Amino acid sequence: MLENQRQTVHDPLALPIQWSTDAFESKKKLRIGYFTSLPYFPTMGDSGDMVIKAKEALESLGHTLVPFQMPDSFNYMKMIVKFALADQARHFKECWKNEEVANGVKLAWISSKIPLWGQKILSRILKSRVLPFLHSPRSAILFGGGATTSIELMDAMGQKMEIIDQISTEWENLKLDSLICNVLPFPALVLDAPGNLPIAAIYTIIWNLVDFPAGVVTMGYESGKKFSMYNDDGDMALKLAVKSVKDSVGAPIGIQVVGRRFQDEVVLRVMKELEPFNTFKSRNNDSNQ
Repeated sequence: MLENQRQTVHDPLALPIQWSTDAFESKKKLRIGYFTSLPYFPTMGDSGDMVIKAKEALESLGHTLVPFQMPDSFNYMKMIVKFALADQARHFKECWKNEEVANGVKLAWISSKIPLWGQKILSRILKSRVLPFLHSPRSAILFGGGATTSIELMDAMGQKMEIIDQISTEWENLKLDSLICNVLPFPALVLDAPGNLPIAAIYTIIWNLVDFPAGVVTMGYESGKKFSMYNDDGDMALKLAVKSVKDSVGAPIGIQVVGRRFQDEVVLRVMKELEPFNTFKSRNNDSNQ
């Protein structure tokens, strides 16, 4: 898409960035950051281990891997929600008007029907332990969390710049070329299950927010051996995730490769180098022979 300005021709609003074959085919050894979990939604099963597997694979190729410290995931999820729900889900409701709602998004559809005052009450209930079976401080962030005034929206914009600065500063201090982390805190789920766990998007949505390019590559599959060791922190959403992953034994687990702004070629290079280490693909090929 970047060759011969093809993307710019078809999308005149896109930045006229030339494809760098040198960056994609470079043999220079890279400094790559990594993290295996976020407190807002800790990884479960073998998901965190897949990042370590990718780390070891890249180290075997001569790259240097260093731990990366992300900003407070609870705080930046609150900030993301301020942007995502600033219109009080009006756009969602317009998209679903007169449409049959798929099971995978029914929770979001039902939530969009709750008025703001009702969402704020629900948020307080979820934060408290008045109804223990509904206790979920993580889910509480989603309800009534959208910016409702221009002042709140501008404050959120300032918080966004702070998050970008924190990530960029850590990136520069470590002299990174790229970063690897989870795509989701769990393996691939059965159909419709992901729609009940929107908070799991914390691992991907942050890179959309800060405009860092990211790609996904499968690294392996879920063994199911560690599910019973997961600490759900008494949180309803995490308990639901524990139930959902029980049907994911043998399912693929992917990792994200993240790069600096406008350095998509480096992301693709790292993804290409990781592909031979994908045990899920080799396992499937063996079973089909």
